[in-house]
Amino acid sequence: MTKEQEVFLKELSDIQNFVVNVILSKEEEFNDTQSMLNEATYETIYKCMELFDGYRNNDIKCEIKNINSGNILNEKMELHNQCETFLKYSNI
Repeated sequence: MTKEQEVFLKELSDIQNFVVNVILSKEEEFNDTQSMLNEATYETIYKCMELFDGYRNNDIKCEIKNINSGNILNEKMELHNQCETFLKYSNI
Protein backbone atom coordinates (compact mmCIF):
# COMPACT_ATOMS: atom_id res chain seq x y z
CA MET A 1 0.00 0.00 0.00
CA THR A 2 1.32 3.42 -0.89
CA LYS A 3 1.53 6.29 1.59
CA GLU A 4 -1.11 8.13 -0.46
CA GLN A 5 -3.50 5.19 -0.26
CA GLU A 6 -2.89 4.94 3.47
CA VAL A 7 -3.67 8.65 3.97
CA PHE A 8 -6.87 8.29 1.92
CA LEU A 9 -8.05 5.26 3.90
CA LYS A 10 -7.19 7.00 7.18
CA GLU A 11 -9.44 9.88 6.12
CA LEU A 12 -12.25 7.38 5.47
CA SER A 13 -11.69 5.89 8.91
CA ASP A 14 -11.87 9.39 10.43
CA ILE A 15 -15.12 10.03 8.57
CA GLN A 16 -16.62 6.81 9.89
CA ASN A 17 -15.62 7.61 13.48
CA PHE A 18 -16.95 11.16 13.20
CA VAL A 19 -20.33 10.11 11.80
CA VAL A 20 -20.82 7.32 14.33
CA ASN A 21 -20.09 9.71 17.20
CA VAL A 22 -22.35 12.45 15.83
CA ILE A 23 -25.25 10.07 15.27
CA LEU A 24 -24.84 8.52 18.72
CA SER A 25 -24.82 11.97 20.30
CA LYS A 26 -28.13 12.79 18.55
CA GLU A 27 -29.70 9.34 18.95
CA GLU A 28 -32.54 10.57 21.18
CA GLU A 29 -33.55 13.22 18.64
CA PHE A 30 -34.48 10.76 15.89
CA ASN A 31 -38.12 9.71 15.52
CA ASP A 32 -37.31 6.32 14.05
CA THR A 33 -34.52 4.09 12.84
CA GLN A 34 -35.01 5.05 9.18
CA SER A 35 -34.43 8.75 9.83
CA MET A 36 -31.36 7.90 11.91
CA LEU A 37 -29.98 5.73 9.09
CA ASN A 38 -30.80 8.39 6.49
CA GLU A 39 -28.84 10.92 8.52
CA ALA A 40 -25.91 8.55 9.08
CA THR A 41 -25.60 7.68 5.40
CA TYR A 42 -26.11 11.31 4.33
CA GLU A 43 -23.36 12.53 6.66
CA THR A 44 -21.02 9.75 5.53
CA ILE A 45 -21.58 10.37 1.83
CA TYR A 46 -21.33 14.15 2.30
CA LYS A 47 -18.02 13.84 4.13
CA CYS A 48 -16.68 11.47 1.44
CA MET A 49 -17.67 13.97 -1.26
CA GLU A 50 -15.86 16.70 0.70
CA LEU A 51 -12.81 14.43 0.74
CA PHE A 52 -13.01 13.92 -3.05
CA ASP A 53 -13.54 17.67 -3.55
CA GLY A 54 -10.39 18.46 -1.54
CA TYR A 55 -11.96 19.95 1.60
CA ARG A 56 -10.83 17.45 4.26
CA ASN A 57 -7.15 17.13 3.47
CA ASN A 58 -5.07 19.52 1.37
CA ASP A 59 -3.13 16.57 -0.06
CA ILE A 60 -6.24 14.81 -1.40
CA LYS A 61 -8.42 15.97 -4.28
CA CYS A 62 -9.87 13.31 -6.54
CA GLU A 63 -11.36 12.98 -9.98
CA ILE A 64 -14.13 10.43 -10.23
CA LYS A 65 -13.98 8.87 -13.67
CA ASN A 66 -16.58 6.66 -15.31
CA ILE A 67 -14.26 4.13 -16.92
CA ASN A 68 -16.96 3.11 -19.43
CA SER A 69 -17.42 6.59 -20.91
CA GLY A 70 -14.18 8.26 -19.84
CA ASN A 71 -16.16 11.18 -18.38
CA ILE A 72 -15.01 12.84 -15.16
CA LEU A 73 -18.14 12.98 -12.98
CA ASN A 74 -16.92 15.81 -10.77
CA GLU A 75 -15.54 17.97 -13.57
CA LYS A 76 -16.46 21.64 -13.10
CA MET A 77 -18.51 20.92 -9.96
CA GLU A 78 -18.10 20.00 -6.33
CA LEU A 79 -19.94 16.83 -5.42
CA HIS A 80 -20.63 17.71 -1.80
CA ASN A 81 -22.74 20.67 -2.98
CA GLN A 82 -25.15 18.27 -4.72
CA CYS A 83 -25.83 15.93 -1.77
CA GLU A 84 -28.77 17.88 -0.38
CA THR A 85 -30.54 17.72 -3.75
CA PHE A 86 -30.31 13.96 -4.14
CA LEU A 87 -30.01 12.38 -0.69
CA LYS A 88 -32.44 12.03 2.21
CA TYR A 89 -31.41 13.58 5.53
CA SER A 90 -32.95 14.74 8.81
CA ASN A 91 -33.57 18.30 9.83
CA ILE A 92 -32.55 17.86 13.46
